[in-house]
Amino acid sequence: MGSSNWIARFNRWGYPHHFYPGVGAAELAGAVLLLIPKSAKFGALLLSVVMIGAAGTHLLHHEPQVMTTLVLLALLGTVFYLRFEASSERVPTE
Repeated sequence: MGSSNWIARFNRWGYPHHFYPGVGAAELAGAVLLLIPKSAKFGALLLSVVMIGAAGTHLLHHEPQVMTTLVLLALLGTVFYLRFEASSERVPTE
């Protein structure tokens, strides 16, 4: 259900024991949604929420991974913007 390293980290951060499977499921769902062009913006949005939580956690615990999460958050923002622009430029067919 999860590696002992991740379980230990979530415990050290003070999250409940049942929290890490939910985060993993959200990450998996976001990754799958990113692969489907029509739902990529929703995947980027879901993963952005996870990355905001990760950045906050790393920041509060003074961990260097905060930079990685911020870079990933910027990339997800770019994907969201590009997919949003692509979906708004579609001309409806009649």
